[in-house]
Amino acid sequence: MQKQQAATRIQSQFRSYYAQKRYKRSRDAALLIQHHYRAYKEHEQFKRSRNAAVIIQQKFRSDVTQFSLCCYSFTPATERMHSKVIMMLSHHMQGVWVGADRKMGGSRGEREGRVGGREGRR
Repeated sequence: MQKQQAATRIQSQFRSYYAQKRYKRSRDAALLIQHHYRAYKEHEQFKRSRNAAVIIQQKFRSDVTQFSLCCYSFTPATERMHSKVIMMLSHHMQGVWVGADRKMGGSRGEREGRVGGREGRR
């Protein structure tokens, strides 16, 4: 009778081990799919934000150019001043979008749980 109980116990432990192994494999697969889906969605959001920034910059530069062409007579000094203003504003707009990206989730390493160049645990 004791051999039968021992065999039953061994079978039970093996089934438990095998079920845990299957669960871990399916969980890891689900996590990998989730990771790739989230990365895809984030990249799509980034592309939409970048395209919006480009459209805003184009419109702004067009408006500034049209305003300066219709309202001012160009002298070398005013032309230099206008080009400096346009450059400053375009750099500012680029900085605003970079800052917005950081506010939305930090750097890529921070979003992925890395700290100090190493993978962090969640």
